[in-house]
Amino acid sequence: MKSSAIFLILLTIFSSVFSQRAFLQIETLLRRFNQSNINEQHEADIRELNERKWCDKNIGDAIQDVAKRLEDVNKTKKHIQVLTETQEKWETEIKEKTNRIKVSKDLLEKFKIQRCESNLLFVKNLRDHLDAVNILNLLRADIVTYFNSKRNKAADSARLSKSNFVQRVLKLDNYANLLDISQKNVLSQLTKFADDVSKQSDEVDNLTKTRERTDKEIGDWHIDNKRGKLNRLDTPSAEGSAEFDSRTERRVLTMIDGLIKHLKESRDRLIKDEIQSAEDFVIFQRNTLKEIEYLEKSIESTTKNIIKVKDQIVESKEDLIDKTNLLIQSKLKLESLKRLCNNKYEYFANETLRRRGENKIIEKALALFNKIKEKAENTRASRRSDAHHFGERYKNQDNVDKRVLRAAPDVQAHINKQVKERNQVAL
Repeated sequence: MKSSAIFLILLTIFSSVFSQRAFLQIETLLRRFNQSNINEQHEADIRELNERKWCDKNIGDAIQDVAKRLEDVNKTKKHIQVLTETQEKWETEIKEKTNRIKVSKDLLEKFKIQRCESNLLFVKNLRDHLDAVNILNLLRADIVTYFNSKRNKAADSARLSKSNFVQRVLKLDNYANLLDISQKNVLSQLTKFADDVSKQSDEVDNLTKTRERTDKEIGDWHIDNKRGKLNRLDTPSAEGSAEFDSRTERRVLTMIDGLIKHLKESRDRLIKDEIQSAEDFVIFQRNTLKEIEYLEKSIESTTKNIIKVKDQIVESKEDLIDKTNLLIQSKLKLESLKRLCNNKYEYFANETLRRRGENKIIEKALALFNKIKEKAENTRASRRSDAHHFGERYKNQDNVDKRVLRAAPDVQAHINKQVKERNQVAL
């Protein structure tokens, strides 16, 4: 430190007899010390200004780099999150589509079974319609034969036709499920008519006695599907037996023809409905199979996309590790720059305080030196006067010029060493 050199000089002064030349050299040395501090402070101010600019720029760049690295890390995390959500969404879609395919296939199998059962039922209903129409045709023939036999007085044929008619009417009851309410009423009337015919005499001629039957025996007759109860068969009290039979025959045949017509129309509707049902099933089956095919292709495509997304997630996670490391390095660099600059600022402040302190000491030393110098000059003058007065010479201890000169290089070397060491503590 310069202060040690200053006090060394002062010690030399106080330990020696003063000389004018020595005082001048010491004063010059002190003033050089002071100017050296001033120069150093000026250089330090310039250096500190440049260092602050350098720190501000590099710390600012480091802050921006940290912000960019942090943004990269956050973007990568967000990208991984989006990829993960996409993967989960596609996996959910695959589950839903797979379940949809299973439901569709199960439904197809169910409908196939139902179609088989429906087809069997259709065949049975169609067979029943055909059988019922066939019975009605035979029944119609029996009615025609029966009344023809009556007109021709063929008792045996009439008896046989009557027997067949009764049996076939009773057999029609097995197909009553094919009829609606109106046709069932007609069938009921035919059954009643058959019951009445079976109770009649075996002789054809006795058929004319129908007019003597009771109301219960005659019953109600239905001509078509639109009229209510049929009027009772008129008795031949006011008309001939042949006309009565002819009118009765026409009414019965009308009822039979109405049933035949109804069954044929019902059969046609049954066939049409079956064809339509089959067509509907074919359309449904075709559309369902197309949907299944589409879903299977979609699942295959989505599965490939999931594989790609998984690969992207792995790559993104690896990228995240690299970017996180870069972020850590950027933060470490920023903290290192802050510490370095803080150390520079602290060093500058400490050195400034040191130089200011030394300059204050130098100022005090110069002031003290001036006082000592003034006192020394007065003392020398007095001693010279006394020596001259008494005829004596200066003693060796009074002649300090050589000793001061010999001490000056050591002091200067010490000061130069201190300055060099301080200059080396730089950026």
